[in-house]
Amino acid sequence: MKKLWYCTATAAVNLVGRRRDGFQMEDKMNLKSLNKFELDQRIKSLVAKERELLHEILLTIKEIDQRRLYLEYGFANLFLYLVEGVGYSAGSAQRRIDAARLLSEVPTLGEKIQSGEVKLHQVSLIQKAARDVCL
Repeated sequence: MKKLWYCTATAAVNLVGRRRDGFQMEDKMNLKSLNKFELDQRIKSLVAKERELLHEILLTIKEIDQRRLYLEYGFANLFLYLVEGVGYSAGSAQRRIDAARLLSEVPTLGEKIQSGEVKLHQVSLIQKAARDVCL
């Protein structure tokens, strides 16, 4: 039994810091070897990818919300699902919920988020103001 635990613990330690594709971030590229121009291009490229991924996440949250799948996952509401089930902080979860719901009303919002023209925080402020006006 002890050997099995050791193998499992060793495997778990080996997985720490690894991505799904099995590579550590440093395995793909040694950032210290990049010059300042390469680093500048890298961060800009990563930020663009991050925006694209955020848009995909928002569309997924929107679909989960519309289908009310969080109930089937055992959560009373979407917020609790994103915080307790997915692991977002409360603020991050609420900003994403606000943005996902606004995407239903303003379909072009996704493009503006992807381009960086509109930030997630701004979308959340719009939704909060709309809630305050309706109350």
